[in-house]
This record gives sequence, structure tokens and C-alpha cells, in this order.
Amino acid sequence: MRIKDIYCESCWLFADRRSSNFRSDWIKGLNDWKHLSEKIKIHQQSQVHIEAVIVQQRWKRGECIDEALDEQFREGRNMWIKVLHCLMDIGLTL
Repeated sequence: MRIKDIYCESCWLFADRRSSNFRSDWIKGLNDWKHLSEKIKIHQQSQVHIEAVIVQQRWKRGECIDEALDEQFREGRNMWIKVLHCLMDIGLTL
């Protein structure tokens, strides 16, 4: 009989797999039941897990996951609108 593997739901769904600190044990499944409690403690303190939990909480609240990226886009768009208005004012004045 094979012992079941365990997973970290937050990391399985939301972890940044490109991160240098990423460990796939919690996504592919971990079955080291002897050392499980210490591995859980270590995993819960990892930066990848913490970030995955934050993203999962944002997702549950219905917030945009890339909120910071959207804000940057809006700021850039507003800046170029102001530049265009300024150029139009200069052109009309001349």
C-alpha cells in the first residue's frame, strides 16, 4: 500500500515557479511523513509560500492579482495623456 502524498494548496495554485527559492516538493507531492512537521515549519516560513498565500488571499477577495502592474499602466497612460494635451496646447498657441 502506497502512502499518500501531501501538497501545499497555496503553492500548488499560486506559487511563482520561476523563483530561485522555489521547491517543487510541495507541488509534486511530499511523502516524508517522518520529518513532516519540521518540513511544514520550514515551508511556512519560505518566501515563496508567503507570497503564494498573499496572492491566494487577494484572489479570494476578488482583487486583481497584478494590481501593482495595473496601477503602473494607469500612471503611464495618464502621463502620456498630459504630454499630448501639453503638445496640443503648444501647437494651438503657435
